[in-house]
Amino acid sequence: MSDARNNKRRAPGNHANEPEKKKGRPSQADLDSHAERDAMNQVQARRMLRRHPAVRSTGDDDRFDYENLVSWRIEEHWDEEDEAAVDEQWDQSELKESTKDLNSPQYASLFKLFRISLRLFETAPNAIISPLFALRYQAVSKNSLSNEWVMSMTFCEHPMKLMVDPCWEQDRKLLVLALQWTVICRLDSRRRWLSGGFPKSCPVLQPLFEEIQDYEAKRLSLSYHEMHEQARNRAIREGKSPSEFSDLLYQVGEAVHEDKKLRPKVEPGFDNLWGVVVLPLTNWDLRVLSNAVNSTKFRPEWSYSVQDALKGWKAEISGHELPTQDKLSLVYRLSQKNVFRHIRVMLRQPLTDADDGIHRPEPDQVNQNNDSEQDMNFLPRRIHHRPVANDAIVEKSGPVDANDSDSPLDIQHWSDGDDNDIDIGSTFGAGVEAGFEEFDPASRESAEYRRHVSNVSETLPQQPHASPINDSHQDNRILSEISELRKENLELRKSQQRLHKLVEEGQKRQKELMLSMQARLEELSQRNPAPNVQQDNQQTTALFNKPATTPESVLDTPNLWYLLD
Repeated sequence: MSDARNNKRRAPGNHANEPEKKKGRPSQADLDSHAERDAMNQVQARRMLRRHPAVRSTGDDDRFDYENLVSWRIEEHWDEEDEAAVDEQWDQSELKESTKDLNSPQYASLFKLFRISLRLFETAPNAIISPLFALRYQAVSKNSLSNEWVMSMTFCEHPMKLMVDPCWEQDRKLLVLALQWTVICRLDSRRRWLSGGFPKSCPVLQPLFEEIQDYEAKRLSLSYHEMHEQARNRAIREGKSPSEFSDLLYQVGEAVHEDKKLRPKVEPGFDNLWGVVVLPLTNWDLRVLSNAVNSTKFRPEWSYSVQDALKGWKAEISGHELPTQDKLSLVYRLSQKNVFRHIRVMLRQPLTDADDGIHRPEPDQVNQNNDSEQDMNFLPRRIHHRPVANDAIVEKSGPVDANDSDSPLDIQHWSDGDDNDIDIGSTFGAGVEAGFEEFDPASRESAEYRRHVSNVSETLPQQPHASPINDSHQDNRILSEISELRKENLELRKSQQRLHKLVEEGQKRQKELMLSMQARLEELSQRNPAPNVQQDNQQTTALFNKPATTPESVLDTPNLWYLLD
């Protein structure tokens, strides 16, 4: 009986000596939960999620228009022949085989990266890291699981952390520029990659872009980081504060210089992809950029690491959104074809000051063996500052040659007397910035200049049907003629710029003169007491021998202006 009594269940309720819990007192778990909710990384993540709603379908997910999600409008002429060329390029590329089955845990990170990139930047990651933005993916691992074309799991982890950081303000231009800048600093490239103006207000980066654009030599004499450092010092001496993004790029340059870990090997041929000169982006670059973001002193609400940014994002993200992983192969294919389309448009357009950043190698350097895109090895080239006039595009008027499957477009010929130097102009101003504006670089030119380019384009001689570039003497003559036409275009562009600058200077000087005269007039009126009307009339008549009038302002009587000198 004693054991039975001891085994009886205790009656519900508090023990006689147990203190009663106060109503409303939160538990430690509740306190921790609220603290996390108030953490700045989660607050910023919630703001980004509100500004960029999830991609969802109003009906059946299987009928969702993924092509519209990842494709950009083409402003130029596009027909069935162009689309067939893109289809053929895709069918004969290694990308098709490499991306046919992405529905596996191996590609979970790539899938998450696609979702983040499409939601925050409205662009697929394989479009951001592509020749459209002067970038390409370079795999550094040589194990059996590595793929030359599909971004690895380790690689994808870095851009995921970077993309959800608030310092980009979900602006694709800033993210791309930071990626470019990191690779430029690692390679110490002296090409004129940047021009066209920095997209935001900054007393350092805007003059720096102009300085790079106005550089006369073929190669920059200083590295990008050194030029940036000088521009920052000038701004500080003038009492101006560099922008946060200038601080970030400076940290990138410092981090690249100070990082002692083994750098990725510069692989031959990786500075070109599908006929465009590019910057090869590696794990090393993304790691250094992440460290630079972490060490930059941003505003308080941005002052946390990219690792914490991703934690905050994961804590706040919820609900169903597209694409689903079983659609990843489809989305990748549609996005990649979009890249091929716009590269095709870029390569066939006549180059101008606005789009000379589409970097094209010599046609005779194209390796005709088309076993893979890797076989297209073009010699690296240096850069002129100013765009050369004898750069030209030669198009095939016939169907795509099966022996050139990875480059359905004939590549522009560059020649300026130096086989190793080339003025590739502005990648950011053309390949990149054009991408931000529906890939219409001509939209930034004056109407007169566009008409001139249009007229010149109509007069371009046509290449014989399907003739190889370097098998015909006539093609060399065509290139020479097009080169002369480009010189005329360039001179017209320069004349317009000079005229525009003169007009601006004249307006500025006129405004300064008006302000100076008004100030002098006020000074004279304060110095001399106002006379009575009779004296004023007599003085005016005596001085100018005409009836006395009282103009509203000396500025209304031009022949009085000399009194202000």
